Amino acid sequence: MFLTRFIYTSRPTFVIRPPDVCPKLKSLYEAGLAHNPANGITGVLAIDSGRFVQALEGSRSDVSRTIQRIIRDDRHTDIELVCMEEVSCRAFEDWAVAFLAPDDLPECEPVHAGDTGTMPSDALMQRLIRIRETGVIACRSVTPDLRAGAA
Repeated sequence: MFLTRFIYTSRPTFVIRPPDVCPKLKSLYEAGLAHNPANGITGVLAIDSGRFVQALEGSRSDVSRTIQRIIRDDRHTDIELVCMEEVSCRAFEDWAVAFLAPDDLPECEPVHAGDTGTMPSDALMQRLIRIRETGVIACRSVTPDLRAGAA
């Protein structure tokens, strides 16, 4: 089995005002928390500079099925692939959903990523890790087999 990481950005089709959780956003992250761990998918979904930024990790087939579901979801549009690659281990051992909280970021971290379309994938990946660690809202669902990095 190949462990695959897929990173994309998209634009929400509804207004998001952190730290408020609107019903559409709540339904979006609840869907991820319900589907992804059960399907061997880990990752992070962040809202940064008015865009969704998501990394998904899992088997190639599980990630592909998840991507197909995401593409059909009308809660976002303008999906842009950042990267899809085979990886040796998971960077996100749990599933997390987080708002970027500018006041909680370290001083050295820019408050806004700017145009995520111009960021190299490794820089965006590092930003996702920092957003997850400093998000105002973080929901996690961890299963023992995924903690160990198995898929």
